[in-house]
Amino acid sequence: MDDARLRSLQRGRLKDVDHAVQQKDQFERYIARASCSDSAVVDFEPGHWWLNLACAHRDGIVGNAHERPTKDRYGVAALPLLTGTEEHLGGNMYRYCREGKLSDMHFSLMSQVGTQIRLLRGYRLKSL
Repeated sequence: MDDARLRSLQRGRLKDVDHAVQQKDQFERYIARASCSDSAVVDFEPGHWWLNLACAHRDGIVGNAHERPTKDRYGVAALPLLTGTEEHLGGNMYRYCREGKLSDMHFSLMSQVGTQIRLLRGYRLKSL
């Protein structure tokens, strides 16, 4: 039964996605074999979901399968929020906080205030 489920996933949601056993970070254990070339031209509706970032990368929603902002010629196009916390401040305002090493921070977002971007929320993002 598990083999049948695996084959079904490999033809569907996990199409063109490989498992990378050597990766230590659980969010980067999958790599996409094929992907769309330009994330800015991909149509998607709010509420769509992907199994993981490798699948979102395969479909052209993000530029790579890592938790980093995706940039296009106009600035940041997509931001995966997989870890950290978000706090609703009222209205349509939210505060996103993330702790980690300096190399893990998204400094490119500081120049994107007021810009509309795609957000991909992960299950480990904590809502306050």
